Amino acid sequence: MPEPGSGWFRPGRPFHGGSNQLRVPVALASEVHPALKINQLVCCGALMRRLSIHPHLHDVFGEEQPPVYLAAIFLFGIGVAIAFAVLAMPVLSALPSWRAVLALILVVDIAAGCVANFTPSTNDFYVARPRNRWIFIAIHVHVVVMALLLGTGVGPAVAVWAFTIAAAIAVNLLAGHSAQTFVGGLLLSVGLAGLPLLPDLSPALAGVFALFMLKVQFSFAVDHYRNVSS
Repeated sequence: MPEPGSGWFRPGRPFHGGSNQLRVPVALASEVHPALKINQLVCCGALMRRLSIHPHLHDVFGEEQPPVYLAAIFLFGIGVAIAFAVLAMPVLSALPSWRAVLALILVVDIAAGCVANFTPSTNDFYVARPRNRWIFIAIHVHVVVMALLLGTGVGPAVAVWAFTIAAAIAVNLLAGHSAQTFVGGLLLSVGLAGLPLLPDLSPALAGVFALFMLKVQFSFAVDHYRNVSS
């Protein structure tokens, strides 16, 4: 058995391994083996390395994305669609299959877009292309189309769409200004607070409408990685 003070055991933490109490250094317990550090760096590097995105998908994911971000985007989008399908099953089961499928595709797009728009790649893609940002805002009629497909909640969908687009325009006009994030958060809060006031709105649709507002007027319209002026 090595003696206290030798290379293995030094004064520090008690080691109860026999009749003689030896002391193990505190630093030894917190040290990480160099090989383990290398493995951790390799794993993190593999997850965070950037994959080139096909040009046809730049409007969704930007030009490059880490695999872990792509996985999170897809998992969230599909997970929300599954939850919506469970909650809205009575409505979906009464529809023709093509209408139900299209409605679920729109749910995936709305939910996945909430996450994708927060990534640096998608954010920076639109910062460099202000015209594309305006087009993106203008074409987002998802909630109205979805309500028409489901045959329910059309009135609330139009109200949510009108408020969201107006808010997104106001936020986008503040590009480069320090107030943009605050105004975006304020308008999003107002919209979310107003959702329960809309008549004949099911919990499933309310959840998707909330994600739509988050996606368009905050996640997308706000430049999250900018240098701003005060």
